[in-house]
Amino acid sequence: MNYKRLLVLTIGAVFSANVVLPTLAFADPSATTTSGDSVKASFCAKLTASEEKTNQKLAERAAVQEKKQQDRLAKFKEVREGVDNMRNIRRAWWDENRTSAFTKIEKRAKTDSEKAAAAAFKIAAEAAVAARKTSVDAAVSAYRTGVDQLVAERKTAIVAAISNFATSVKTVIDKAKADCASGADSKTVKKEMKASLKDVRNKLESDRKAIEKVGISAKDLSVIKKAAFTKAAEDFKAAIEKARATLMSAFGNKEKATTTSQ
Repeated sequence: MNYKRLLVLTIGAVFSANVVLPTLAFADPSATTTSGDSVKASFCAKLTASEEKTNQKLAERAAVQEKKQQDRLAKFKEVREGVDNMRNIRRAWWDENRTSAFTKIEKRAKTDSEKAAAAAFKIAAEAAVAARKTSVDAAVSAYRTGVDQLVAERKTAIVAAISNFATSVKTVIDKAKADCASGADSKTVKKEMKASLKDVRNKLESDRKAIEKVGISAKDLSVIKKAAFTKAAEDFKAAIEKARATLMSAFGNKEKATTTSQ
């Protein structure tokens, strides 16, 4: 799976706009019954049964979402480890090539001044490589720390929003049950409860949109990381060019020194 795609899924996996809402199949208050009490009893019975069913669905949905989140986090960790392994492989390859280049330069150095220049070039080149590695590693670490914090913050906000949603749904149902028990008109109770549940869902959707706007985004973090990579490459190039110029001057412009780093 593409790294950026996996990041998006990881950040957004916990939240689903299609959160379970109570589906209450109430009896039609206008239906033919032996008495008004029968209508109210049917209404209250369905209300209680629906509450139990809703709580079960909410628990099941939460468990499913948590499992998906953990699976994506595990995959996310695996992808990161793969990226690190590839970077280490490239670095090992360049280290080997650099060692070979240094050996060739040292063999071509005949005079004391050329040998000293070759040694100085090696020191300067290794320092430039080390500096670039340090800068790249620091940028990667900062990026990942930022992403991890982003994921954690959004997960916390999402859990809070869903918890508030569940509490609000219970409050609405409890009120409907109390109104029913107090003898309120069943048709009125049902209408008010549906309106309240709609408000609860709208509040959840509003919270979801607000969460999407919270904090710095993964895209912003990526831009910062890329800028750090670019600067590290530019600083490395400048250091190598300076070391190369000094070396070539010592060799009377006869030596072509090359080195690089990934």
